[in-house]
Parts: sequence; structure tokens; C-alpha cells
Amino acid sequence: MASLMTAGCVLTPGQVDRVRFARDAEPVLARTQAGVVRGVEGDGARAFLGVPYAAPPVGENRWRAPAPAKAWSGVRDATRLGRGCIQALSPKAVLGGGGGVVAGSEDCLYANIYAPAGEPERARPVMVFLHGGAFTLGSGGQYDASRLAQNQGRVVVTFNYRLGALGWLALDDLAAPGDAGGDFGLMDMIALLRWVQTDIAAFGGDPGQVTVFGESAGGWGLCHLLASPQARGLFQSAIIQSAGCFERSTQTPVDQAAADGRRFAEALGCADADCLRALPAWRIARVASPRRGINGPGSWGPVYGGPRTPMNIEAAYAAGQIADVPVIVGSNTDEARLFTVAVRDRQRFEREMRWSYGADAEAVLELYPVIDGDYRASMAASLTDALFACPAYRMRLALSPHVPVRGYEFADADAPVRIPRWATGDMGAFHASELAAVFGASWALQDAGGFSLEQAALSDRMRRAWAGDLSDWPAIQGGDAPIRIFSPEGDRLDDSFARRHNCAFWADVVLGGETPRLQAD
Repeated sequence: MASLMTAGCVLTPGQVDRVRFARDAEPVLARTQAGVVRGVEGDGARAFLGVPYAAPPVGENRWRAPAPAKAWSGVRDATRLGRGCIQALSPKAVLGGGGGVVAGSEDCLYANIYAPAGEPERARPVMVFLHGGAFTLGSGGQYDASRLAQNQGRVVVTFNYRLGALGWLALDDLAAPGDAGGDFGLMDMIALLRWVQTDIAAFGGDPGQVTVFGESAGGWGLCHLLASPQARGLFQSAIIQSAGCFERSTQTPVDQAAADGRRFAEALGCADADCLRALPAWRIARVASPRRGINGPGSWGPVYGGPRTPMNIEAAYAAGQIADVPVIVGSNTDEARLFTVAVRDRQRFEREMRWSYGADAEAVLELYPVIDGDYRASMAASLTDALFACPAYRMRLALSPHVPVRGYEFADADAPVRIPRWATGDMGAFHASELAAVFGASWALQDAGGFSLEQAALSDRMRRAWAGDLSDWPAIQGGDAPIRIFSPEGDRLDDSFARRHNCAFWADVVLGGETPRLQAD
């Protein structure tokens, strides 16, 4: 079944080109609280693009909680994607390293809403997607959710949230009095979910049936939303994809982040927030992060100890201080192959091992030996287990005494990838490779047009599962349980996850010493 948007139309983070729609597309209206928007309907689906869910966070509103969108008169065009949030595009920028070409805009708090064609007889369940990108890259507009919406009878929302320093900088006088900020991107996520509560009915959605699903950094954001008192009641189920939220280096207290923020301001010649607000956004986006975040030194990400996330999230989960909603937590079989393409020889391998594991490098190498000179396979397997698989396992164990939790592993060994194989080698089920299957559509790294019959069937099963079909998928109750393996050869339940990924070993390395890190070139 064709997508509302032409297959292969992939937009870069800062692009605002008009999306090419199916030939039979017709205008369709929706009335939000801020005003009327005009989207399009055709080929069994409808879409409203670039709908503001909050006011632009510019000028005095930079590093402020998002304000409500300003009302407009007349009919607002909603057939163009809003600009992605400002971001620096470079390998080092991915991990907060600064530099690169700056794209996007500060005026970026826009949502895209997809739904089946026609007016529903009753309100439809809602799915909200939090995009990935290490809290420094990406946009909601990169993902065409029309097929997911149409096939599953859902209203699906993608959106942008602030990135890099503009989304995650903490400083004593940034936010409201007594609030150092550090999680403006999380504030945006909460604002979007509140907007869903007040406005999604205009698009045929039921605000009382909201599933939030997030991948990578989006999954990390969702981990914090589960532990945030400010997000209580805003969603009824959660799906966390490939986000190792329990890594020690993701747990940054706000006072530490604020101290790092002072060093960031000094690097720009500023002593306070007023000075920083006067600087052009591109200068701020290009400065390296002083913080410890998702992958070690130099990364941005949420903080804890403020009003959004009062506690360390691992402690919050253990104490049951979380939203009372069912959760799905999973990872991919070969996550780190995306990050280890450059590990081709012994010299690079040994440097990466020292960087990632320090004094534990020999113990890691004993468990993940280099076979037939394949240095990359050893490195990728160890990082996959340390940074993705075993944190997901620990998260499931922590959640299971308090809420229904299910686990999965995406195991398509031949998942499509746009990067030429001669440049990447075998990618397997790499980080983010499940997204084409979940959406049933192409995106920046993947072309779903090349799905085999088995992969198309896998995509159909995953879309049904993400939309709430949990048959033959047992929940974990107070301990471990089999996880669901999603594979083109057919799904199955598997109880060997922790053993296959050496999670007992990583509990000692990750919890007893330094967390392994990814290194940007």
C-alpha cells in the first residue's frame, strides 16, 4: 500500500521543501485551539505538517520553558515541514564535540500529524514519536508516519525538540528562579504531550490513549518522561528503542551540569545568561559540550535533580517513582556496527579499546576475541552489549516489579541501509535499523523500497505490535522473562538474552568502573 508521501522523499534536518504528495491529494482542514490548519489527504491517509505546538524559543524565550503557540487568524498552511531545530553537522558534533556546518533554526517547535483518511466514527488512539540523534541532530520531519497511521488506524505525531546547547545547557540563571534548566528539550517533549491533550482531538485522536515511542536519544528522553512528575497522565504506554538509559554516564545531576554550563559560557566570553541570549545561535551550536552525557565526555542530554526529573532515573525506577503505564524496552542485535565502521586495523582497534574500556580492555578482549583479523566485529559486539543490550536488560528488571514490561530484540541481519556496503561492510541489525520496519517507510539511513517479502511481513508485525497488538508476547512480572525476537525468519520468544550479551560481566564493568564510551572521529 503506497504512502501518502512519495517514496524516497527524505528531508535533511534543516530542509523546508514542500513535500511531494500523492496525485490524488486534496486539502483537508482541522481546527486547533490556536487556529485552523490546512493539510492534505490522499491515498488513504492525511497529513498536517509544520503545525506549531509552542511559541518559537527565540530572543528572551531562548532557554525558557516553551510558551503556548500564538493564535493566528485565517487558515494556516500545513503542507510544509517546519524547519528542524538548529544543529551542528559533523562527526564530533554528534557527541557534543562542536564544529561542523550549522543547519536548522531556533524557530523549530513544530509537529507533524498523520492519520487515516476520512473522519473517524470514534476517536483514534494516538502514537507520539521522539526522534533520535544523540540530542544534537535530527528532526521529526525525517520520518514519514503516514503508512503507520493508515495501516494501524492511529493518529501519529512526530515533532522537533531543541538540540545541543540550545536544548540541554544548564546554568544557574537560565530558566525560572531556582531552576538551572539543563533539559529544555525535555520541556519541549512535555509541552508537545500537553498539546496532544488539548489539540489532538481536532485531528481525530483520543488524548486518553497515547503511546509514546522513542529511539536512541528519543528513548533516553522517554526514560526521563517516565520518571518525571510533570509528565504524569500525559501518556498511557511507552516504547523505548535502543536507549541505554541506565549507563552511569547518562546520569548527570543538575548542579554538575550547571558548573559545566559556567565553563561553556566562559568559552563564549559570557558571564551570564543575558550575554548568551545576545549571541547568534550558530555560534552557540558550534561550541563543544563541557558535560558528561550519553556517551561520555562531550555529550549533551537530560539532567536530574530539577523539577522535570527530581531523581536519578535508575533510582526512580527502583523506587517505583515512575508513571504507572506498560512499557516495552528493546535493542538491536548489532547496534554498534554503525559506530565502528572506521575500526579496520589493529592500531585503530587498540586505540578504541583503550579509550572505551581503560583498565578493563584486556578482560573485554578475552570475552570478545578478534577472530580472523575482524577487529570491527570484536569492537562492535562489545559496545553493543555494554551500551545497549545490557542497559536495556537492567531497565526491564528495574521496571518489572512496578509496571508490565516487555522486552524485544530486532534481529534483521540484512536490514536495509543507504550507505554503500563497500564503505560500511556488514551492518547487520545496526543502531536505528528497526525504524524502517516500525514506520514501514524510508528515512535518511534506510530505503524501505527494497524490503524482501519476509522483511515486509516483519514490518507489518512490528507496526501491529507498536500499535498495541501484544498477543503471544508475555510481560515480565517481577523478574526476567523471555523477550520477543523480531526477525524476517519469523518472531520467537527467547530466554537467553542476558547470557548471549554477557550482562553479568557488564554489570561488573559498567557499574563497578568507568562506562564504555563511543569515540567520534
